[in-house]
Amino acid sequence: MKQFIWKTFVKGYEDTKDPVVRRRYTRLTGVLGIIVNALLCGAKIVLGLLSGSIAVIADGLHDMADSLAPTSPASLPTASIPMVTRGRNTWPVWSSPPSFLW
Repeated sequence: MKQFIWKTFVKGYEDTKDPVVRRRYTRLTGVLGIIVNALLCGAKIVLGLLSGSIAVIADGLHDMADSLAPTSPASLPTASIPMVTRGRNTWPVWSSPPSFLW
């Protein structure tokens, strides 16, 4: 199955030392991950609605939120991350440091 996907979607798939081919593999992996996550999210929401389970619906929505959010603050431009510093510790503004550290 992997060979079929690689042959179909990665031009020059045999030359794994080439940085361009490696980028193509990376892009393919990312796109496939997004597609599978979207299918999983949709299936959870539909099954949750059919079964009447709020927990399964919430899990599907949580999966969707995970796929829409940036993977890490490092993926954002540095200038766009507002930070809060208290002593030696620094946190992004959107995270809440434990109250006992204030």
